[in-house]
Formats: sequence, structure tokens, C-alpha cells
Amino acid sequence: TTAPVTEPTEPTTEPTTAPVTEPTEPTTEPTTEPTTEPTTEPTTEPSTPPVTEPIKGDVDGNGKLDIKDVTAIQRYLASILSADQIDSGVADIDGDGKITIKDATEIQRKLAGYDVNW
Repeated sequence: TTAPVTEPTEPTTEPTTAPVTEPTEPTTEPTTEPTTEPTTEPTTEPSTPPVTEPIKGDVDGNGKLDIKDVTAIQRYLASILSADQIDSGVADIDGDGKITIKDATEIQRKLAGYDVNW
């Protein structure tokens, strides 16, 4: 026995496609405005320390002429301090180009109230 042959039939439904829609604009607006003001620049200028000239004889660099400067020269001459541990630019009091005991003595004279020419 053979099975009856049937003719192919047309599909009864059309293929469906989703409708094409264009993107839409958002419909909600922000409900509140920002309440903070933008930040402003500071009204004062940042402070910088004033530039001061080195004090002649202030060998230890503490900002004042005192007996510690004399001691620093003495320690330098005894090789206890190195040249980078003192301010040699202000240590040559007599201007001879060298740091000597004479420079320490000149600082002592000034500290004692003697009239010095520097």
C-alpha cells in the first residue's frame, strides 16, 4: 500500500515583522535645579614667607647672631663639622677668603657690644 500523495499548500498566514519605530526624546524633565553655587576662587592670596637676606655671622643658620655661631666656627676648624654643616657664605667675617679663628673672634666682639666694622 502506498500513502496518498498530497499537493503542497500555500501558507495561510503572512510572516509578521515588528513595526519599526523611531527613537523618542525623553519625556521627563529634571524636577529640581541644583541648589549649590559653583565654587569660587579664594579671596586671599596664599602667603609666602618673606625672603630675608642672610645675617653675616649666622653660621648655624638659625636666623640670629649668637654664641652658637662662634661654636660652629670652632667646631668647623676642629674638623668636627664639615663645610656643608655651616653657612660658609656668612662665616668669613673679615673677608680674607678663609674661615679662621679670627672670624669667630669678630663674632664674639660684636656679641660683647664692641663696635665692629661689618
